[in-house]
Amino acid sequence: MLQLLFLLLLLEVVFRLYVHKLKPNSGYMKRISYKELYFQNHPYLPFVMKKGVITDHSKPATYPLHKGKFFFGQFRTNNYGFLSGRNGDLNVVDPKPKHVYRVCCLGASTTGNYIIQAGEPYSYPLELQKLFDRNCFKINNKSVEIVNCGQGGYNSADIVIRFMLQIIDMDPDMIILYHGYNDIRDYLTCNFISDYSHSRRSLKVPITQDFSSSILRYIPLAFIRYLIIRFFMINSQSLLSAISSGQFMLTNDETKGLKAYKRNIQTLVDICKGRDIEIILSTYCHFLYDEIKDSNLHGRYSNIVRKENYVLRSISDDNNLKLVDNDLLIERIPANFVDSIHFTPEGMKILANNIFAAMCDVLKSKS
Repeated sequence: MLQLLFLLLLLEVVFRLYVHKLKPNSGYMKRISYKELYFQNHPYLPFVMKKGVITDHSKPATYPLHKGKFFFGQFRTNNYGFLSGRNGDLNVVDPKPKHVYRVCCLGASTTGNYIIQAGEPYSYPLELQKLFDRNCFKINNKSVEIVNCGQGGYNSADIVIRFMLQIIDMDPDMIILYHGYNDIRDYLTCNFISDYSHSRRSLKVPITQDFSSSILRYIPLAFIRYLIIRFFMINSQSLLSAISSGQFMLTNDETKGLKAYKRNIQTLVDICKGRDIEIILSTYCHFLYDEIKDSNLHGRYSNIVRKENYVLRSISDDNNLKLVDNDLLIERIPANFVDSIHFTPEGMKILANNIFAAMCDVLKSKS
């Protein structure tokens, strides 16, 4: 018995030294209970963010470029489960006030992403709102309201479904779509199915989740808690893994996937046209910075993003839509990017300025 106690104490000492001293950012610190997650499952989507929930605490951004310069902030989601406005919790008033011209920005993390620099939050929809406020631009005496409807991890199918089932209830006057890249895993997953059921699944809560979470507080030994967390609880850093299925192969053909991508974007356009909602499309930026320019994975992704951009240009031409060709307009330099797709605050400002110019052209023709 004494030998067992000694062994347990020895393991505890070694574990605490290893985790807390040698690896303070290990997975032990990142795994949290389901109740603490700010995501939840949904019957028709892989996941949504909970409404009115506070996101993770402020911490240094983990992007490969500009390490130590930017931070992830702590925000509260709004009444639709999005982060919008300076603090994230800018609610969408329903019904829409008569004096408001509402613009919803659709996309994944490159739209929904917030980054902190010198204590100031940045997102491209925030920068877009600043431009309208600064220029006092109105349409038919209505103030322009920018709503961030971006959700990190979403593909084009998720965006269309979320738009049809929820965002459309915001009664938007205009939609801005900046989206690409996230569908590529679906394209290259074996046995492609056009509804993406071959590669996506809804967020599931392990049966043992709540039980594991409830007993942790009563276990004094950190290494025992780690084993429970490691095998029975959700890792907040691997949400995309939790909603992905199927075998990904870089050599798979993307043709069928691109056809589904085109269908999804065209469906969004058709809905907007049917409801007299203005829609502006944008091509997508992929930056092969020095550290990844020779990578087969990133090179393959970059090639497919180019093909997605060709799809977006063709949809714009076929439907006589305004297109912001950010793929050509934004310079591929580290000053504008924190990784291959996400922007620095400077990059967000450029993206917002390009979209603002296009919006002004469209809005002036309507006023």
